[in-house]
Amino acid sequence: MLRILVGIALGVAVAVLVVRGRAWLSRWLRRPPPASRPAPPAPPAALPPAGDPFELAAALEPFLREATHPAQLLDLPPFRAAVSALAGARTPAQLVELGAGEQPVVGCLALEALTVATPSRDVADALLARLNVVRYWPRFFIVRALAHHAGEAAVVGDALTRVDDTWTDENGIATLRGFVRRRLEAGESPRLVPHLDGLPTAQLDRVATLARAVADLAPDLAAQLRRWREARVDRDFLASFGRVWSVDAAGEPPSPTSGWPSPTRPRGCWPARRRARPCSSASPASARRR
Repeated sequence: MLRILVGIALGVAVAVLVVRGRAWLSRWLRRPPPASRPAPPAPPAALPPAGDPFELAAALEPFLREATHPAQLLDLPPFRAAVSALAGARTPAQLVELGAGEQPVVGCLALEALTVATPSRDVADALLARLNVVRYWPRFFIVRALAHHAGEAAVVGDALTRVDDTWTDENGIATLRGFVRRRLEAGESPRLVPHLDGLPTAQLDRVATLARAVADLAPDLAAQLRRWREARVDRDFLASFGRVWSVDAAGEPPSPTSGWPSPTRPRGCWPARRRARPCSSASPASARRR
């Protein structure tokens, strides 16, 4: 008897759910079309004084929330106006420091402001040193500024050998690909080899990953790294057998006779530290007669 009552109760519950579900589905199908996407917030009526980047960033905050990619900021007139205002109020050195700061919107503004400054290798070096300091959206702008200030210098290899593991995710690689593309369009021939000596194995593996990621843009990078690795010698292993020579600062190898007995020493003479007879200008025969 109990089973029958339970079965009846379950049947009634299922029937109620079916009826209500059909009613809900009917109302959903007859719903009016959704309203059009709300318009983005209006840009600020007037930008704050150019001297305060944090007030500029605060005024842009509601507008920036509509963007889903840092590249979209470049099309926003308020963003462009704030960039122009900041570029006229701060020196490149100040903009570099603001770009590497903790406020991402200020960082985006400051780094983009560097792209309208006169190219400077000093600025490029400062940006290279801060590649791993910035995070998230400012990274899109730091490589834009670096590409601008590099001028005719080759900076792709330097950048790829500096970045850390946080650049190897999807967003980081996409940002680096855009950077490599811009430098290639500027006429750069990327070179890795000058920046590979002394790198630990983990960092060399990271460089190999990045070289593969941009292989369709700069296929020679992976080939450069492969040739360098094939020609690389294990200096520690060789040093266990003797002295390992290196090129000097001018790129010249040492003299092959450096550190060996002077070739002008008379035959049969040895340095005094070997406890042999001292060298003299006399010939061996005359020395024996004495």
